[in-house]
Amino acid sequence: ARLVVILAEVSLWGAVQMLLVFLRSLARRDGSASARPLSQNWRRRLGEKKSLLIGSFAAAAGSIWLLHRGALPVIPPGDSLKEVPLYVAPLYALLFVIVSTCRAYRVTFLLRSLGRYSLREVLSVSYVFFAALLILPVRLGELVRPALFARREVEANEEKREGVSGWQIAGVVAAERLVDGLCASCILLIALLSPRILPAEEMVELAPLVRPLAFSALAVFSAGFLLTSLFYLARERAQLWTRKALGIFSPRLAEFVARTLLSIAEGLQFLSKPRDALPFFAWTFAYWFLNAGTIAILLELCGIPGAGLVQAAAVLGVLSLGLMVPSAPGFFGTFQMSVYGGLALFLHPEVIETQGAVFVFLFYLVQVLTLLFLGGVGSLFLRTPQARS
Repeated sequence: ARLVVILAEVSLWGAVQMLLVFLRSLARRDGSASARPLSQNWRRRLGEKKSLLIGSFAAAAGSIWLLHRGALPVIPPGDSLKEVPLYVAPLYALLFVIVSTCRAYRVTFLLRSLGRYSLREVLSVSYVFFAALLILPVRLGELVRPALFARREVEANEEKREGVSGWQIAGVVAAERLVDGLCASCILLIALLSPRILPAEEMVELAPLVRPLAFSALAVFSAGFLLTSLFYLARERAQLWTRKALGIFSPRLAEFVARTLLSIAEGLQFLSKPRDALPFFAWTFAYWFLNAGTIAILLELCGIPGAGLVQAAAVLGVLSLGLMVPSAPGFFGTFQMSVYGGLALFLHPEVIETQGAVFVFLFYLVQVLTLLFLGGVGSLFLRTPQARS
């Protein structure tokens, strides 16, 4: 119960911190910086965040210690692992490729209002982004997608023009993150309200702890999405208020902030275009539904008793909110704690330590290997040597 509470509380704080770090990094970018090789930019950014790197590895060590103290194994017992058929891992890997491709494809509708990116480019950048988000600590991988999409030439009417700015991509990323946070909160809340969750008498004490946190997460992301939409609709007035408020202290700062807000607003253009917004929300629903469905299949194949779509939704909701916390490379420790926290909502401790441990192990290992494979494939299809670096 304490584990689930800590994960939910820290995830809300981590989401805010992640967005602040991301926006500060974009704000420091200028024309000269963007012209440098991408590898040089990464070395500079990693050097600036040494304390965050050290903290991420410390968090991973703390997560492993908590798992050990709670008798939750990182590697499952050999006897339990042998009971799983050999085809389970390849089957889930194939299903996870489909889920990841669905997640990547929906970005095309967000970017269509900004420029004509080809489907190959969107999928390639998204695959590389997934791998970078996995490899790099404290969610520094969030910087990869804007770095590859922004200030690049895109084809329009057989002519080449300058790509979009990093702040426009930031608006797209912010909208996607808010929608995903809203979906994760709704999935977790719906699962918690189901009578199939918390069946054991000794687990009933989890309900009054987790449900308020699920409501809180839903309220936070709903408010964020509403405020973002209102900001887009009143972007001209927001710029005017910004110039008046900040112009008293610094006209240059006021102009910079106003132009930045305008760029972010331009990244939210898809909200006013049903031909872009409706397909994006439809593919988002498909992505989350397929994600929960594949988790339900893996739960069943790992021998979890009574596993179904509702139980998979509970695991997916807790995991999604838990991974919003900046963590160590590979989300190691945070991933296992989040999944164990989701399993604790409907499984007895003795089942969690056997079949549950097998599920956590295969769930993590297959996702890591699949994302690394997709990242390699995506890097091969990126057109420019700078982007591939």
